[in-house]
Amino acid sequence: MNGRTILPGTFDGVHRGHLFLLDKARQIKNGTLISVLTFHPHPLIFFGLRREDFLLTTPEEKEEILKSAGVEEIITLKFDLELSEMTAERFFREILLEELGAKKIVVGEDFRFGKGREGDVRRLQELGKLYDVEVFVCPPFKIKGEEVKSERIRNLLKGGEVKRANEMLGRFYSVRGIVARGKGLGRKIGYPTANLEVVKEKLVPAKGIYAVRARLRESVHDAICYIGESPTVSEGGKLSLEVHIFGMEKEIVGEELEVFFLERIREERKFPSLEELVKQIGEDIKEAQQILAHY
Repeated sequence: MNGRTILPGTFDGVHRGHLFLLDKARQIKNGTLISVLTFHPHPLIFFGLRREDFLLTTPEEKEEILKSAGVEEIITLKFDLELSEMTAERFFREILLEELGAKKIVVGEDFRFGKGREGDVRRLQELGKLYDVEVFVCPPFKIKGEEVKSERIRNLLKGGEVKRANEMLGRFYSVRGIVARGKGLGRKIGYPTANLEVVKEKLVPAKGIYAVRARLRESVHDAICYIGESPTVSEGGKLSLEVHIFGMEKEIVGEELEVFFLERIREERKFPSLEELVKQIGEDIKEAQQILAHY
């Protein structure tokens, strides 16, 4: 290999805009190693501008998706005070050039780097000419005229618009976590649920009922997911994410479960009685089955 073709950025979500950059890197690599240079924690989390319910992908998820997309190397830099204080030129020279041996760099038009985000693509191109590194700036990737960006996907998910978010991601949005023991209300009313514990930084879609698929070990199951305050009868309580897997009777407490969101069925609402809740769950499951049959 003759140096690296580097794609620097946070790559949160690894959406279709990111994959567009990767396609460009493949086209121009010319014997170099395609390498994604990313950061942890996310700069906005490091600076305290975002905390919980923010990341589209955890570091582990991001690496898995990038590898499945064909990225040859993933380099994760620790985003700390020292890195945040680097000027654009110092970052280019010390990290991209000297440490990583960049021969080519691929970025989007909105790429910023260096202390206080002082460096833009024009500055990157200037440094590229100065240090003999080819810089390729890609136009925005759009779907139906709308630019694909991580923040746009976050807003869609927070609004419950998972179908549109999935279109921008190029896959089903998912969350994963360990199944915790719940109060057992679901099993008592005939619809046992897995109560999922998700890391606090991970974005969970808006409250409501969703048609989902659930991956348990190596198997994938049709399911329905409830996100909201528990219980849903009378007064509210703690926010929870509960998954009813169709036909699943065995106990899976302590297992890791990944939930893929296909479509939102309805918003969260309270019910005056358990009877009304049970009736609505039955209707929700029928609608979820119809949705799942189309995928």
